[in-house]
Amino acid sequence: MDLLLLGARGSAKLIAFFGGTIEWALVVLTVVSFGCLAFAVLLYFTGRGLDGSRGVARAMGILLAILPLLASFIGITSMRRPVPFAVSSVIFALSAYVIWALGWRFAG
Repeated sequence: MDLLLLGARGSAKLIAFFGGTIEWALVVLTVVSFGCLAFAVLLYFTGRGLDGSRGVARAMGILLAILPLLASFIGITSMRRPVPFAVSSVIFALSAYVIWALGWRFAG
């Protein structure tokens, strides 16, 4: 009987541990999902504004392109492995092109 109780208590502690871990993971997933949703809404309205040739939308597009530019710059300067360095370089170049295109090429 004692062995059965010991097994039940051990299983309960294990389930409680996994329950806490899953709860923490769901909170993180919720925050990340909300951030992605907010970014998608900003991109949607920026795209609609760009389609309507509005200057405010160009400014918002530039602001939205600065975030991946800075993140990729940090990746370029901190990572020394070839694949992450190459990915960061491509993201940096694309972000810089978006900023150039929205800021100067289509300024007129």
